[in-house]
Amino acid sequence: MRELFAGWFDYYAERASDRLDGLTDEEYLWEPAPNSWSVRAQGDTYVIDWAWPDPDPAPITTIGWRLVHICSVLREHGLRPVAFENGKANHVEPSEVPATAADAMALFARAIASWKHDLDSVSEDRLLETLGPEADAFADEPVVAFVEHIHDEFIHHTAEISLLRDLYRARTHPHG
Repeated sequence: MRELFAGWFDYYAERASDRLDGLTDEEYLWEPAPNSWSVRAQGDTYVIDWAWPDPDPAPITTIGWRLVHICSVLREHGLRPVAFENGKANHVEPSEVPATAADAMALFARAIASWKHDLDSVSEDRLLETLGPEADAFADEPVVAFVEHIHDEFIHHTAEISLLRDLYRARTHPHG
């Protein structure tokens, strides 16, 4: 089962990386709608816009916001230490928020490598064990359900990024 998930993720990651090839800084920060959530300078660092709970309706997000979110999910999801290290839940804001497309793509590559390491290191037995009490509402879910959740996050956010890239291209080059 572990090999299946790792193989599927390799496919998802390659498809997403190919689709992100050539991402520019302008695209990375392009706001497709007024009041979009994005990556913003805050003093000497960068942060992403967010609120808890999410506003209803949730704002449109930029490619930059989505890339930071994906990278954080792959590397820093609060249940990652529970699933892979039998550790404690650790819900944190993204630790890295790149200001440029190039830096975001480097972070994306590191996040993919980090998740692949997690998949390679988890045992078949652990995939079928429950997450346990540290996972609160997800305590009775098996680790494999967490893996599938992360894959779902990766797939749907990279698909959204692909659509945003198409919309950006259509806006800047309406006939091609």
